[in-house]
Amino acid sequence: MKPILSAGSLNWRRMLKMIPYQDNRNHIIEVLTANDLDCNDLGTICMADTMVLGNYIEEIVVSAISYHLMNNKDPEYRNGKLIISSASLSHGLSEFQEGKSDGKDTLNLQAKTQPSKDTEGEAAITMKPETKTESTIPESKVKQSHQLPH
Repeated sequence: MKPILSAGSLNWRRMLKMIPYQDNRNHIIEVLTANDLDCNDLGTICMADTMVLGNYIEEIVVSAISYHLMNNKDPEYRNGKLIISSASLSHGLSEFQEGKSDGKDTLNLQAKTQPSKDTEGEAAITMKPETKTESTIPESKVKQSHQLPH
């Protein structure tokens, strides 16, 4: 027998789906505020772009500011904050995504946004290890790993 969903439970489910969106939107606002920026039309960015933008706003904000200043002869300031448009944020996101697809971090962008299908009920993330110039493994662990038989 199939359970009957009431209007209240459907509304509850809709609200639960909005929580990650609201979290990302709030994070975007926090980063903008920390950088003395504001965006009057942030709500015009679609939900999918808001989700990605929220995950990478720290990397995107500089490109968005640069684009905004190069394309606005008289930038608007209010209360000491530069007002940037959602179009500038979207442009920054596009440049970030192009850079990721052209560069070495392509898999990292995908890894942060796509859960693994191999796990049962968990949102595990499959990530390609990043190549770093310095080792993050303590020296004692490196020595131990060299002593293990292959």
